[in-house]
Amino acid sequence: MKKNMINNVSLAGRLFKADLKTFTVKKEGPNFGTEFIKGDLYIATDEEMLNVIPVSYVYEVPKTKSGKDNSKYVMLHKIMTADPMPTVEKVGKDAAMMLTITNATIVTDDWYSTKQEKEGSTVKVQSGFINEVTSLPDDPAKINEFCEDVVFDSMKRIEADEEKGIESPSLQINGYVFNFRGEISPVTFTLRDPDGIDYMEGIGFSKREPFFTKIWGNIINSTIKIAHEEETAWGGPPKVTYTEKVNREWLITNMRAGYEFDTEDTITMEELKKALQDREVHLAEVRKAAEEYAASKADGAGPMIGGGSKATVPVNKSAFKDF
Repeated sequence: MKKNMINNVSLAGRLFKADLKTFTVKKEGPNFGTEFIKGDLYIATDEEMLNVIPVSYVYEVPKTKSGKDNSKYVMLHKIMTADPMPTVEKVGKDAAMMLTITNATIVTDDWYSTKQEKEGSTVKVQSGFINEVTSLPDDPAKINEFCEDVVFDSMKRIEADEEKGIESPSLQINGYVFNFRGEISPVTFTLRDPDGIDYMEGIGFSKREPFFTKIWGNIINSTIKIAHEEETAWGGPPKVTYTEKVNREWLITNMRAGYEFDTEDTITMEELKKALQDREVHLAEVRKAAEEYAASKADGAGPMIGGGSKATVPVNKSAFKDF
């Protein structure tokens, strides 16, 4: 498999809000009693404060393995203990802290609902070094960009539809990104550029013949209010109501011509199949953990899958690696 699979996200913007908490490792072992911070930072990457991207932190401890201060912990602690918290929500746009996030990665947060007997995955940005800045970079690639090695195996064309508010055709392209351990995460990317659409449709890749390449793109995570007017019966101003449209996309802006697939220098078909099999094992572990958690909440009455469980139990395997 290709060494150092690329999986990198760079963000810069104002700290829109923060949802951080301090925990302590309770499981017996070398990390017992260790304090750590877990939670999310929300970075507004545009001046209108509409494109707000969450960045997840799972297990940030005060010291690194080498005994040095963990810069991520230091910044998270600074944010959560500030009074007032330096977010757009708390102090306004002009006074909010400006941050850069570098070397973050795209991951999937996998979960299983014992109530619905259903599994799912949420694609998110995780970790990344945090730096406070006094001005935002001019380079758009540092404001909001992902760069990924990805294996594509299927796609679906979405036609323009005025009634549904779809202004132009797009491609929904399914693929897999890799973490530093070579584990895969499924991600659906969007492509809107007409030349890009023609290029990808011309390749004609499939699950039997995947396409391995490097892509660049932007993260779109915005909520837009849409006004609806109704005329009144005997004059006067129209009645205005609002609905919200959530737009979440991993939008491809360009890519390289492609790597050669099924070679030892890139990734072989056998390595891809093995990674997919390993993911199935991981999902089975997520389900087992959710069932055991539901059973513990039922006072030892046994796994309550289906209508017996009163809540969806999100389980992130990575959250347990240091416990």
